[in-house]
Amino acid sequence: MNTPYSSAGKSFKDLKQAQKARITDYMYLETQNFVSANGRMPVSVEDCETIVQKVCNHINIQISFDEVYKEYRKKRLHIIERLESNGLPEHIRSHEEIKALQRERATRHPKHKSQAQPTKSHDLETMERFFYIAGYTSGGVPYGVTWEEMGLEPWDELDSCHGQGIYRK
Repeated sequence: MNTPYSSAGKSFKDLKQAQKARITDYMYLETQNFVSANGRMPVSVEDCETIVQKVCNHINIQISFDEVYKEYRKKRLHIIERLESNGLPEHIRSHEEIKALQRERATRHPKHKSQAQPTKSHDLETMERFFYIAGYTSGGVPYGVTWEEMGLEPWDELDSCHGQGIYRK
């Protein structure tokens, strides 16, 4: 086959599992679209090439047309059998639904954590609980010696502590 995709990228077996699943889902979807449009199952080489071409247009993965075509030829009988008996599998969504979900997820989940969570600022209440802050946990929570542990009220005059060797820095 001499196609525009014949020299591109990876083999099917080198793809990640999620990428393989996405390609297979598009194979089901485009086969069903072909049956709906033509009223028959794809049987000829031209039918299969048409379906694989549409699958390749949907995916954004560096994989050759020949690899996708070879995989479609392996799965075609199973896809046809499953479509005839049960219809389209429930987990497969239409291309429009997939695009809508991608847009929704893009607005819901920023790409960088720094955009999602502004840096944590420790409020004055938390800071006032401690006589001495020794450090912060990985979650940003302060720890140290509280005023109660020192037997003092917050921001008391520390001059009374001079004789005990306790000084405020």
